[in-house]
Amino acid sequence: MTTPDQSVRKRRRWRVAVAALAASGLVLASGLLWLTRSETGSAWLLARVPGLTLAGSRGSLAGGAFAAERIELRMGSRTLSVQRLAWRDADWSWRPHDGALRYWRPFVGCRLLRLDGGTPVVDVAGPLHL
Repeated sequence: MTTPDQSVRKRRRWRVAVAALAASGLVLASGLLWLTRSETGSAWLLARVPGLTLAGSRGSLAGGAFAAERIELRMGSRTLSVQRLAWRDADWSWRPHDGALRYWRPFVGCRLLRLDGGTPVVDVAGPLHL
């Protein structure tokens, strides 16, 4: 049999657990917003992508303009190089029922896209509309 004192303690533990869970969720959401919507957060996040090298990056990954003078992505023995990549008004949305991460309303510009340092795969002087 539980005493009234034990019942109060049990409720208090549940309240503390729920409050801690809510606080953890808030901290996680704030961190994700900082990573994707601020220039310093985006730079920090991109610096931790394995095999990715950026030069001259400016802006945030979501909610505004982003530009990078040069991007290289090493994937095993292959290297993808992009020069002068830029977009504005990025709006990402995750659709778990589709199993996809979608990118809406892009305005993308790319000057040169190469695979393994060879001849350009794409050489676009103007903007790309996706």
